[in-house]
Amino acid sequence: AALMANDPDYVRNLMAEPNEALRRAFLEGDWSIFAGQYFADFRRELHVLPAEFKIEPWWTRFGGYDHGYFHPYLFGAFASDGDGNVYMYSEVGGRGRNLTQIADEIHAVCPEVNGMTIWAGHDCWSVQRDGGPTIHEQFAGMGAKRLNLVKADISRISGATQVRTYLAPNKDGNPKLYLLENCRHTIECLPRMIHDTN
Repeated sequence: AALMANDPDYVRNLMAEPNEALRRAFLEGDWSIFAGQYFADFRRELHVLPAEFKIEPWWTRFGGYDHGYFHPYLFGAFASDGDGNVYMYSEVGGRGRNLTQIADEIHAVCPEVNGMTIWAGHDCWSVQRDGGPTIHEQFAGMGAKRLNLVKADISRISGATQVRTYLAPNKDGNPKLYLLENCRHTIECLPRMIHDTN
């Protein structure tokens, strides 16, 4: 109120602010946004749903997997509701795990994973230094703990564009991508991603 009394054009000036980070911070009180943020449309109050949100059994389910040993691996389980909305409902990740440990952790958070297609990075098909089976081959040979990996489109530009499209609110103010609150790694990571000047 004091700002409005001192400057009646305060709100109008803020609405004209070209820097989205400043505009959202001062006008909407959204201090989670910062200059250079890549997924600036991400809003916790809009995109994050309670962990109890019901994923219907007839929704199409699929997974995403990024392999890592020294850097963290991450698995995410997703469901599509048939109306074009996608829900990330489970995730697990860590570092320093062997493939059996990773498979056990994935099955623990996503028991239905055996029937899912899991889109994975191309490194899962790389020839191993010792000439042994690829990561894909090792996961495929784990019997009841097997993981059905399929090569993902790993283009960073098209992938990031797709995520931004799904995060952006439509004319009704609703996005097409939601994350359940138990997907903590992704919820923390998405808003921290920044533009790469290269």
